[in-house]
Amino acid sequence: MNTALYNVGQRRRKRHQDNPALKLWWDIYYQNMLLQSRKGPLIKNYLEKLLFVMNQSRQDCNRLFAIRIDLHYPGGIHAGLIAPQNSTISAFLQYLHQELDAAGIKYPGGCRL
Repeated sequence: MNTALYNVGQRRRKRHQDNPALKLWWDIYYQNMLLQSRKGPLIKNYLEKLLFVMNQSRQDCNRLFAIRIDLHYPGGIHAGLIAPQNSTISAFLQYLHQELDAAGIKYPGGCRL
């Protein structure tokens, strides 16, 4: 991690250097929830919106199951070489929907991605 990007002298930055509207979050907890922040600070604006969306989703669909998926290209392959458009993520989502349908989920027409 390049700490020079996140520090001003001996203090931590409070705002993102490229976009001052984005606030940096340094704590390992947000709203009493543990965060995974090993690679530097998180963006507080995004944490607020994510929490809002999660709470709203729980109200809209009381049988909600959420997972986090981090997508990475195979080692040594640059994203620009594969697909400069959104076709890669579209292909992934199509494959994911096929796998969920093949698994016989209980509510195939319910809350989806």
